[in-house]
Amino acid sequence: MLTLYTQVDEMIASLADRVAVVTGGNSGVGLEVVRGLVSTGHRVVLACRDIDRGRAASRAVAASLPSRSNDEAVLVAERIDVLPLNLSSLASIRAFAARVRDRYDGIGALVNNAGLVKPGGGLSADGHELHFAVMHLGHFELTRLLLDLLRRGQTRSGRPSRVVSVSAWGHRLAKPDFDAVRRADPNAFRAYCRAKLAQVVSTRAWAKQIPENEVAFFSLHPGIVRTNLAGDLGGLAQRTFELIAVTAAASAQLPLYLAQEPDLERWSGEYFSYRTFQRSFGHAPSRASRYADDPALQRRLRTLSEELSRV
Repeated sequence: MLTLYTQVDEMIASLADRVAVVTGGNSGVGLEVVRGLVSTGHRVVLACRDIDRGRAASRAVAASLPSRSNDEAVLVAERIDVLPLNLSSLASIRAFAARVRDRYDGIGALVNNAGLVKPGGGLSADGHELHFAVMHLGHFELTRLLLDLLRRGQTRSGRPSRVVSVSAWGHRLAKPDFDAVRRADPNAFRAYCRAKLAQVVSTRAWAKQIPENEVAFFSLHPGIVRTNLAGDLGGLAQRTFELIAVTAAASAQLPLYLAQEPDLERWSGEYFSYRTFQRSFGHAPSRASRYADDPALQRRLRTLSEELSRV
């Protein structure tokens, strides 16, 4: 029988055939998360808006991983299931979740990675502020719809499933004006930070609702990730960016750690930062916004999310 990799240790064997769902997995950090999960034996559902780009990403991952034959490379590619998902549309989210439920009977990890910054703002297909709709509301609804599969994944594997939400340090700059999510916001940075704050607050709320021995929830700042935009900065700004920025592959190590590392359940609900993760003994959590621990705010956000998603 063909093996996918030249070396298979006990960790890979224990993770083999666990299913992971990754949103925005066709580029950047999301693509590196897909690559890392496949390399440890996961079957990955790569969710993205553009199905052709998703398939191209799937082929790129298969081509980049060690294989001893073309047949083995094909086996790697077959472990990536590309499905369309538009997080700005509740109808698309529900259709995606239905497809996942039809194909799989359990999920070991859900990585809520997809994000955007749209200058000038805009509204989602359902009439909600676009950044909030994609990065918080869409992921909230997706998590809710896949929660039964996450619980079954825990039952099958004997270890809690994980929900890992990629937030950002900018969440600490936001104020919780969640009434603003009912209209477009022309200030894309403000809307982005508000949506990232919602992800952190929601992670805390999910962790209170779901026992940590069933599903563990984490949010994170992936670091300042190096992109092609750096070349447009020029001068001192460009040199500073290049000094502090990290590659997508390096940034992906944190969500991969939170999705796979055993015995992290005691930190369910916590927020992690890439720099703290790299420097701290034991990879301890980082400090989140003071709003994250506000129980009234957690309840208000959950009520609003259920209302906007028409639960």
